[in-house]
Amino acid sequence: MQAKIQNSKTGKKAYFYAHKYGYFSLLLSPLPIIGDPITLAAGLIRLNIFYFILITFSLRIFRYWLILFMLS
Repeated sequence: MQAKIQNSKTGKKAYFYAHKYGYFSLLLSPLPIIGDPITLAAGLIRLNIFYFILITFSLRIFRYWLILFMLS
């Protein structure tokens, strides 16, 4: 799996950000293009699952709430 991420352009950026910035890189997880590779890279570098879930899920819920708020 790590080889697939290292071969793609977005995957290289995501792995770099996740490795260098750790939990702060998860703040980019709601973004459409780089968000999913960052969450994969966070799993590969074995960030604490509790903080991962707390940050990622809360930001994604906020993202969808914001979209619904803007549409109504």
